[in-house]
Amino acid sequence: MGRSIRNKYYAGKELIKDGFGYIFRPGRQTNWGIEPLVDGLRKIAAYMMGSGRASTDMYVGDLSSARGGQLGGHKSHRRGRDVDIGFYA
Repeated sequence: MGRSIRNKYYAGKELIKDGFGYIFRPGRQTNWGIEPLVDGLRKIAAYMMGSGRASTDMYVGDLSSARGGQLGGHKSHRRGRDVDIGFYA
């Protein structure tokens, strides 16, 4: 799990942008988070698509930047523990 120092984290994990069952917000470099969050997103997206419970990919917005810290448009998302997720429709 990533370590947090002064609202920044280190050793975050990258969420691959073209994973099974999800799509990532294009044009952003905000696909980093702590390991349990990134792994959980991947598992949930794969389960929903693989089980047929979802007919479309899960939309993943901002997590955090590679080194954490302030992220424009958000008061949180600094430590890799937050994620914007679009609802399935």
